[in-house]
Amino acid sequence: MKRTLTCILTITTLLTLLFTSCNADASAGLFKQLADAKKPVEIRYRQIIGKDDTDLYFLTNDGIYKTDGTTIRGNKKGHPVYEAYIDKSPATHYIIYLINDGGTAKVYRFDPSGNPDPEMTFGTSLVEPKIKHLLPNGKVVVQGKKSGKNAFAIIEHNYTYDTSDISKEVLFEDLDGYGLDSILFMSGKQQDPAEFIISFVTSGGSYKHYYTEGTTAKTYELTLNKNKNLAGFWTNGTSLYLITKDGNLYGSDITDVPTGPTHMKDLSRQFPSNAFVYGMSSGGTTYLITKTKTANEALFVVSFADDTITPPVNTKVISTGYASQMSNVNIVSAFEKSAGNLLIATEKNGMFDITITDAATGEGSSAGPEDYTL
Repeated sequence: MKRTLTCILTITTLLTLLFTSCNADASAGLFKQLADAKKPVEIRYRQIIGKDDTDLYFLTNDGIYKTDGTTIRGNKKGHPVYEAYIDKSPATHYIIYLINDGGTAKVYRFDPSGNPDPEMTFGTSLVEPKIKHLLPNGKVVVQGKKSGKNAFAIIEHNYTYDTSDISKEVLFEDLDGYGLDSILFMSGKQQDPAEFIISFVTSGGSYKHYYTEGTTAKTYELTLNKNKNLAGFWTNGTSLYLITKDGNLYGSDITDVPTGPTHMKDLSRQFPSNAFVYGMSSGGTTYLITKTKTANEALFVVSFADDTITPPVNTKVISTGYASQMSNVNIVSAFEKSAGNLLIATEKNGMFDITITDAATGEGSSAGPEDYTL
């Protein structure tokens, strides 16, 4: 009996120690999250629009604003602004913006002189066109009919002269049963008239992805698994790298995009829609600096040899240096001031400065929230 009681006490003690250890681990994780938690700021960012000679323009839940680095001046509109673009081609820069006016999406040009903002019109070969998006590079996405079937078009517009050239229209035809899923730009380079990916999806979750190469306006359909939903991409001009929402990395030679991307690695992470993906190259290695859906994870760096689309692929979590303030934030937009120097706008936690000195080690710095420089 005494021996039995001793055994019971021993087992009880071991179980107590086990549960105490588990609770300690859980508490450590909780305290880590609390330590990394950031106080929300009043500004709710949605998009960094761009920068002219002196001011940075950005879109919040309250409208369009601009700052010279010290003073924020409001530029609110009568209707919620969904997307915006800064056209720096004329001497007097225009802000182009998309609103929902009476149930219909309309694009307007903001006149800095105070004149009424004119509504923009867009020439297209589609029948019954409806504006769906104003892209951060100034192009407009419309949906309509082509030969009686559902179709989409991307229109390039001259905002100075209130005209658009149908010859520059990019058509996506025969998409009956498909709706617009996402439009992806390289993080930090959304304002450039360069590469982007537009994706369409059926109600059953079947996708079609199209890559548009900006310099020649060529469009290719990506022969990716039809069930793969893209989260982000990066290109260095010779190779295209894709990351899916379920965490798979693909690569393709930029000249052979139509032949289909090559699977490079399952990254064992989940990624949000329009994920932050920023690329850099150093010492013969390409680094993709990303933000995953893991809340208390700062930044996740994927690396491989320059211009390769085959393994090995290495991964590393970076939480210090340039990534020190990127845990528990939702990145909504980024703006590249210069190579490795970024403004990062978050949904609730303000805007941050990031300077990446060494992508692999985390060397660099981060300032914020709202302590950034232009």
